[in-house]
Order: sequence, then C-alpha cells, then structure tokens
Amino acid sequence: MDAKRIEVIAAIVKAAIGVFFAVLIGVISLALTMRKDNSPAAALPNDTQNTRTKLAKSADKKPSITHDQPSELWLQMEFDKGQRFNGMEIFVDESLQKWDPPVRPRFGPPANYLVKFQAVGGMQVVKIRWRGVEVWKQDVEINHETAVVLKIPKLDDPAEPGTLVIKIVSADGWLKGSHYIDSLELFIDAHLRHTFKFSSELSALTLNLPVGEHLMTLKKHGIEVYSEKVDVKKPSEGKSFLEAKVFVSGTVLIKNSVPVRPNVFAYVTVDDQRFTQFPGAGGSPRWAPGMDTHEIRAAVGNRVINVFAGTSAADAKLIETFNVTVEPGKQAKIEMAK
Repeated sequence: MDAKRIEVIAAIVKAAIGVFFAVLIGVISLALTMRKDNSPAAALPNDTQNTRTKLAKSADKKPSITHDQPSELWLQMEFDKGQRFNGMEIFVDESLQKWDPPVRPRFGPPANYLVKFQAVGGMQVVKIRWRGVEVWKQDVEINHETAVVLKIPKLDDPAEPGTLVIKIVSADGWLKGSHYIDSLELFIDAHLRHTFKFSSELSALTLNLPVGEHLMTLKKHGIEVYSEKVDVKKPSEGKSFLEAKVFVSGTVLIKNSVPVRPNVFAYVTVDDQRFTQFPGAGGSPRWAPGMDTHEIRAAVGNRVINVFAGTSAADAKLIETFNVTVEPGKQAKIEMAK
C-alpha cells in the first residue's frame, strides 16, 4: 500500500473520532438540561425559590422553642410547724403531679417549701386537693423564657377541726342552778354531743368541729327548745361563736267551772312537787280565792299537774290529776271536771 493511500485512511478515522466525541458531548449536555428543567425547584416561582433558599440557610441555626416543650413551674408553699401534708395532691391542667411532701418543722415561724414541676407552655390551671377537697386553684400562663413561681399561702387541712364556742342564754330565767339544767342536751347534726350538768357550762361551751355548716339543736326532756345552723370557720380564721336564747319552760292554765271560795285553800303542783308557801320560779302554787283560773309555769316535756283543795294546806286533798305536754314558751290549757 502506497503512502498516499495510508494518509487518506488516517484522515477518515480522525474525522470519525471527532464526530463521535462531538455527538457524545451534545447528548450529555441535552440530558443535563432536561434534568434541570424537570426538577421541582425549576417549577417554583422566583419568590418561593428565595424562601426555600432562606430556610435552607437557617437550617444550621438552633430551632425556636414551641409550646409543646416543657418549662419549669415552681410552687412556693408556706406551711406552719403544726401542719401535715397527708392526702395532698397537686394537679397541673388536670394531670396529677408527683411530689415529695415537705418535712414539717417542729419549731419556729412558718417555712417555705419549693416544689418543681415540668409543665407545657401556655395557659394552665394549677389545683391543690387535700383529702379530696379542693383547697387552692389558680390560672397561670407558662412561658419558656423564665421559670414561673407561684406563691401559695398557708393552707388549712380539711381534716383539722375548727373551734365553736356556744353560749346559752335563758330567755325565761329557768336555767338557774343544776336542777333546771337537768336533761338539757346538745345535738349536732342530729347526733347527741353533750349533756349539760353544770350551770358554768352555759356561759362558754367549747367544741372542736369539722369546718363547715352544722345544725345545732338543744333539747330538754326530749322536747326541742332551740335549733339553728352555724358555720364553723377554718382554724386560720379564728373561733366561731354562737349565742342561743332558749325557752326551757311553758305555762299551764287550769280552769275551774266556778271560782274558788274564800274558805277553800287550793293549790297546784307539777309532778311530785310539794306545796310551799313561797313562790318559786313557776309562780305561786296557791290558787287565789275568787278566781276560776290558775296559771303555773313548768319545765317543757310531759308533766303531771295535780290540783289540791281543803280548808288548809295541811288537810288539802288531791282533787284532780292531768297529764299535759308543756312546750317551750307556750301555754297549755286544761279544764277541771270536778
């Protein structure tokens, strides 16, 4: 093969190789262009692309705190040396919190105790229930920039009783001496609480009662002579006082068909009392001559009324007996048949 022919073949091969590489480069460029045009970012407007660019740049920064992240909530509780915390529960947005009750001081002034919780940000309701009773409640807004501290005043234990001082005043003057106090009983909420034995108890009877409203009832010989509701205050609010004005007697009016003659000595007794010339708290038992009625005072309850008559107190005989119920401050009427 001559030199001229070899030179022609080499030129053809060189041209073919150049065309091949040109076509390859064109195909690759076209593929890259199509990929770019089909991407999601290429379909977004310019402002949206800018936003995505900014978000991408801020990805390296620390994320902002949201309300779903917990924050610190502190309760500063005041308690006294005599307080116990058995049965106390703390709720944050109806969620029961775990906490360790403080060890109460035995001496000294009231102390403060800090309780720390983790609470979700935003508006929350903090409640304290003690022995099943809600004793404190407050709405609070929790933020994540600073810890929230709630100051709670000294709370009263619902199981700690209040103090009630009762003073009994006799509206009819019949509570003088132990004889007239006999069978006087105090009921609290329908349960017998105290039976009076001494007149000194009437001026100041001190009782410890659960805080709240109670019904006070006084009975004498089984007859109700007083009833009133009283509100017993919390120990921190001081003592409660009740003054009860009571009638423990009534009167009995006895009517005869004719007035008592001047020469007749008549008198009336209650139960087994003996006749006396001196008027007692119930009035004179002597039935005045010329009168057809006689009124005598008696203690409340079921009473036995006896009427005697004769020429003198010594020879007076029992004429008639009545069973009558005496009510407080009221008059009972009976008529003699003989």
